[in-house]
Amino acid sequence: MRLALDEHLSPAIAAILVERGIDAIAIAAEEELAGSSDVVLLAIMARLDRVLVTADSDDFARLDHLLRRRGELHAGLLFIPPARFDLRRGRQAPLAEALARFVAEHPAGIGGLTYWLEPPA
Repeated sequence: MRLALDEHLSPAIAAILVERGIDAIAIAAEEELAGSSDVVLLAIMARLDRVLVTADSDDFARLDHLLRRRGELHAGLLFIPPARFDLRRGRQAPLAEALARFVAEHPAGIGGLTYWLEPPA
């Protein structure tokens, strides 16, 4: 599974994942992607076969619903519940751990589905 971390997520998280052998990029660190609208970003991630990881569940859930009604696909959405993860700088390790576990549990990807990430036990 290939991941793309939404712009509000620290590139440090992607770096931790890459160190663990996971194919992950941070939108904030990708000059050509930073600042893209949600619609454009999800379309690009579909072409790149990257699951978009985001804490912006409201906007992306609406977009997911709209795309499904149109019969359009994306590579998948992985929502981070902000109440369950501390997204502040310097506290990325638990999120990176949960993402690594999720990737290990879904090595072939999530086939355009939407999941909620669970914190490590």
